[in-house]
Amino acid sequence: MVVFNSWYSIMLSLQSIVSIRELLTLVMAYFLLVTIAGTFKAWVAKMVGDDTPEQMGFLTFNPLVHTSPIGFAFLLIFKFGWGKHIPINPYNITGRFRAFKLMMAYLSDSFANFAMAVASLLFLFIYFGPKVLAVFFYKSFASLFPEASSFAISLGLIVSALIYLNIILASLNFIISGFSFILTMFSDRFTIFGRYRDIIIILIPMFAILFFIRYLEAFTFGLVSSVSILIARIFGIL
Repeated sequence: MVVFNSWYSIMLSLQSIVSIRELLTLVMAYFLLVTIAGTFKAWVAKMVGDDTPEQMGFLTFNPLVHTSPIGFAFLLIFKFGWGKHIPINPYNITGRFRAFKLMMAYLSDSFANFAMAVASLLFLFIYFGPKVLAVFFYKSFASLFPEASSFAISLGLIVSALIYLNIILASLNFIISGFSFILTMFSDRFTIFGRYRDIIIILIPMFAILFFIRYLEAFTFGLVSSVSILIARIFGIL
């Protein structure tokens, strides 16, 4: 009985260490991605004519500026989180190709998330080789690469967490920001959309997230994998 209790305590301690390690990798990946995506969206908005994000202090690489308290709390509890919302004022974006400029401003965070996911997967290809894809199909780094150092395993976990979070946020941002762009375009032409904007912009994205997010995540992961493999083959990495 004493031996069993000791073994059980050791197993609990090991599970706690693994959980803490996973949480730390998620936190590090979270700070990196929300900072890059938030800063990039603020920069794109400025480039197309809207300095609202810059005026609100989002054109910075300070991770604390881009950290959402609620999003970070969700990360700690549910292993998924988001950064602060970067506001876009569509009325500041004018001139030729306005629709294209608006689309760039609204969807820039989705693009940043997608690009980071592709770059991260390419890094894993370079560092670990093509079989690293098996990590995303319920195999651990330790079992796939028993010869790897603890540093390499930790690095792989952080980059994998970065891919995981970026794929989820790319999908979410595509729904939310994409719908904001569509609603803005319709609001310019039909006043009824502008009148009920606050209600529409909450209800329809919530419905889309509830019913389509899993399919969109699967599609995004497939697209990230395909683009990464294509780039890796072009440059002779694979």
